[in-house]
Amino acid sequence: MTHFFAPAWRNPIVEVIRWSGLDPALFEYLRWVFCVTGKVPLETADVACFMLDRVFDNWCNEAAHCLQWATAAEVDSVAAEIVNAGPFFVLNMARGNPIIVETNSLQADEEGEHYRPAAICLLYTSDAADELLCVDLGGRRIIKKKKIKPINKPQHFTIP
Repeated sequence: MTHFFAPAWRNPIVEVIRWSGLDPALFEYLRWVFCVTGKVPLETADVACFMLDRVFDNWCNEAAHCLQWATAAEVDSVAAEIVNAGPFFVLNMARGNPIIVETNSLQADEEGEHYRPAAICLLYTSDAADELLCVDLGGRRIIKKKKIKPINKPQHFTIP
């Protein structure tokens, strides 16, 4: 089984999950295919949640717990010093992420209460956004669009 990191067309990381039902030769072939196509295959075990969920979803959940001490904009500002964008900025771009609640709940049930989703995460999913029941945590940044000069293209091309 494999799991691409989003956006798959741009992000080179792909999980190759080793599980008991997978032929070892197929596993090695998948790793080879991803390497020769420019991907970076990471071998993972067959455990609850994908590796990306264990990184991104828990990062967002921990950020939500930080809201008792800082605003979303402050959390994002600190995170942006290390990575390209903070967790709330990313969640705002995606209109929330209900997978965070699902994966963190699964991890909490299987591995311990320390994974339990922060209460505010329940209000910050795309389903809640669709129903206007969500909260805006204030982590948004205004993205300014650059004005691009139009290029004068010929209407017809002549092929020699």
